[in-house]
Amino acid sequence: MPRGEWEHRRVREAMTPVGETLVMEPGRPLADALSDLAGSPVGRALVCSGDRLDGLLSITDVARVVELRSAEPDGARASGAGMAAEPVLGKLGR
Repeated sequence: MPRGEWEHRRVREAMTPVGETLVMEPGRPLADALSDLAGSPVGRALVCSGDRLDGLLSITDVARVVELRSAEPDGARASGAGMAAEPVLGKLGR
């Protein structure tokens, strides 16, 4: 949408309806969530516990976690302090 039209447009014209949005639980494995996010047209999901909205998760959020965990010293990953990047990157086909 051209910037000149922003003033005349409403949120409802740009939003994704709830019925078309991925919803997942906070305890879902990150690698599984990544697979669903990668197949989603918007690459985002609502994170909910029952009827409560806990937050939003984007494919960019997952990539950031993978990048940060990959940069940790081997000792931190070996101790289980962070999520191993390899299984998640495998879901991306890398």
